[in-house]
Amino acid sequence: MRVYLPPTCRKKSFVLLYGMVIFSFLLFPLAFLFFFQKKISVALIGMLTAVVLCSLQLFFALNTPFENSSFVAYFFENWFSLFCVPLFLYSVLQCALVKQLNFCFDDVLPFVLSFFTICYPFLLFLQPRPYSFFLLFVKPVLLLGAFFLLQRVLQKTYVLLGERKLCWIGSGVLALLCSFFEPFVETIWYFALLPAFVWIVFSVVFLSLSLGLFLGVSKKFAN
Repeated sequence: MRVYLPPTCRKKSFVLLYGMVIFSFLLFPLAFLFFFQKKISVALIGMLTAVVLCSLQLFFALNTPFENSSFVAYFFENWFSLFCVPLFLYSVLQCALVKQLNFCFDDVLPFVLSFFTICYPFLLFLQPRPYSFFLLFVKPVLLLGAFFLLQRVLQKTYVLLGERKLCWIGSGVLALLCSFFEPFVETIWYFALLPAFVWIVFSVVFLSLSLGLFLGVSKKFAN
């Protein structure tokens, strides 16, 4: 059964859809320009790395979406592609070029933002449901918040390396949990375990907390 939508409703739906597409495309570059406009060299490295990676995916036909996956498999596939791959590439490049651990931690977020400026639109079109509200709005917001938290926790972990062992181990575990957050939420969305409106409120609250911690509002995570 097909539902008829009046022309005005269809027009509003298209405007909303295109608005969310533009939002998902511009969120990462605008966040970079707002917080790290002086780190142009890091941005160029991140975007070039993303271009090379996306080209390799197309060339070797590694762009199949995660279909027929179990809950655990889908979670780890997302975690690996969204966090492990960019952070591993970043670590290799920055440690080879800078060779100072604290500088590497300071540049985690600008590298990732520039990396996803290219890579996220590419990954979006590989999805079987590329125009869903979650992928266009909720996922980029959660990713941005997760990386805000991750950089702050990584910086705190570096500070604690010379202190008690349990402190920096606990901080490292917290960094791992930060990287688990978005893939876990997306996996729940993919298997339709909760209604979509839950993630609207949740993503806004999570991003607000992440920005607060990143900007030093919480002294617990301040350098």
